[in-house]
Amino acid sequence: MVIQKIDDFFLIKIYKDYMGDFNVYDRDSIKNFFQDIFNKLKDKYHLSGLVDVDVYVNLLYGMIIEIHPICNFFDEVDMRIQIHLNSIFINEIQMNEILDYENVYYYKGKFYGVYQGLSDSEILYKDIEEILEKGIKVC
Repeated sequence: MVIQKIDDFFLIKIYKDYMGDFNVYDRDSIKNFFQDIFNKLKDKYHLSGLVDVDVYVNLLYGMIIEIHPICNFFDEVDMRIQIHLNSIFINEIQMNEILDYENVYYYKGKFYGVYQGLSDSEILYKDIEEILEKGIKVC
């Protein structure tokens, strides 16, 4: 698990090998999973109050979680959660990597490959519809 504080929100990356027995369809599993995460955040960052949580789930990668604090009027954490199942993750790739990917798009002067676990480059996981819809599918 990788936890980053970026400006006013937290970005958490959990690779599929570290998801354990997390079940995105089970309410108790979700509750226990996020209690563990929030306990870590409370200790280090003093997170409390109302938070918005967006969970992007990708079967090859794992999960990317965004936690946006809304207000901290109380000591406990209360969350509104939205889970985006079967999210498509893409990453920017170089021209010499095109043949390593099954799905490659060219958009605004850059190449993007649908994540297959091949690259260590930054993962793009939200607001990618424009790239997939308006980009030219190379292969």
